Formats: sequence, structure tokens, C-alpha cells
Amino acid sequence: MTAAIAARPARYRCAAVCGSGRLRLIALVVTLGAVMQNCGLMPVRREHLVAMVFQPGPGSDYRVSPADSAAVFGTDALVVTVRYLSRQMLDEEYAQYKTGRLNLNPFTYGTRIDNDKGYVPDRFTVFELEVNNIALPKVGLDPRKATLVTDRGARLGSWAVKRGEATNTFEEYYRTRRGAGGNDQDWYRQRISIAERSLYNGDRSVFKGERNRGKLVFELLPEDVRWVQLELRDVVLRFDADGLPMEVRDLAFRFDVSTRIEDVDAR
Repeated sequence: MTAAIAARPARYRCAAVCGSGRLRLIALVVTLGAVMQNCGLMPVRREHLVAMVFQPGPGSDYRVSPADSAAVFGTDALVVTVRYLSRQMLDEEYAQYKTGRLNLNPFTYGTRIDNDKGYVPDRFTVFELEVNNIALPKVGLDPRKATLVTDRGARLGSWAVKRGEATNTFEEYYRTRRGAGGNDQDWYRQRISIAERSLYNGDRSVFKGERNRGKLVFELLPEDVRWVQLELRDVVLRFDADGLPMEVRDLAFRFDVSTRIEDVDAR
């Protein structure tokens, strides 16, 4: 104890000694934390990043959007745009449905870290589809005919909301994961409602001058996939007088896929 501290009244000597002790303790904790992290004894926050880069095929109908690098099929009469949505983009879009640890976003895990992986994994593979009908009388696109083909030979069908509408549905997925409590039932209904409002509505025809936009959802891709092709089959460009398809076209969008794990603290 220094002479200056010893000369103070007892209550001030205690405050000075204890205060300096707390500062030394804080400095020690910070130093130990840095040492443990550098030695690998403390987990470093990690981020799982997935990127998809559109590779337009031959011909002038396919191009990359200069605004946001989205995939575009475009003619003078019709423009179809496809955007890959990463987990980070989906969390930002549905941020209003997250409160604390509660995440009602049906497309992501929120902030829930997989302890085996050390990061928040993706839950699904999600694209945003937009159909802009410029000059055709009516356009029809059924999302149930959308397929995601991988370089491993897998053919993944798009998800629907209600059971029976597709092989994979959000109702079945979240029904097997909900708890028995009243809050769990309410959260289940809210997630299903959000998914229903968000997916591309194929029951709605796109008339001249209109747009239709929504999400196409597929299973999570394996880590070793290096490219995928999104196939939109039987897009109806013209209907006959009875409302039956008269002219259809298949569209295909190929994306190169890359994944990486990045230490957040190293950014």
C-alpha cells in the first residue's frame, strides 16, 4: 500500500484498494480471454456464407442484372427475374418477426448456433422469383413445376405451404417441430402464415402490365455442391379462348455455388 493511500481514512483506503483491485481483475480477464482465443481455447464466432453467381447461357434472352446481379430472362414482352436469397438477407427481410431469442422467420434458424458446427447454418435454399408481364395478354407460372438440379444429380422439388400440395411442405415440417404448449401452437400458426404470404402464388395469373413476386424454397444444399440449375417448366405465354395453355416455354437459370466459413472477429 502506498503512503498516500495509507494516510487516508480507513473507508477511503478500502475504496482505493478495492477499486484498484477491480481494475487489475478486469485487465486480467481481458488478457486471459485474448490468450485463450488465440490458443483456440475459446470459441471464435463464425459465419457461414453461401454465394450463388448466375451464369447466363448462350443467347440474348438471358442476362445478369446490372443493378443487383440477379438472373434475368427478358424479352420485349416478358421479364422473369430470379434472385438467390442468403440466410443473412432473409434475416434482414424478416427482422420484424424476431424478438430476443424468438424467431418466427420460417426460412432461417435466426441466431440459433449449431454447437457441432460453431455457426448458424442455413435452413433452406431460397430464391425470389418475379414475373413482369409487359405485353402478353396473360402469363402463367406454376411454382410446383420448379426444380432445382444440382451437379450431384439431385432434382429438388419446390416446397409448398399446405400438406398434400407438394412432397415437402411447411405445415408438415413445422408440425413435427412444434411443442405442445399454447405459445408453440401460436408460433406454428404465425410461421405458416408468413410462409403462405411469402411463397410465389401460382394460382394468380399475371396479366398485361402486372407483376407477381414470391419465393421459391428448396431443401438445403449439401456442402459439396458447386453449381445448381433452377428450372421453371411449362411457363405459359399464351392461352386459348378456353383458358388452356397454347404456348409454353421452359426457362433455366444456372448458378455457380461457393461456400465458406469466416471468423467474424477477424473481419
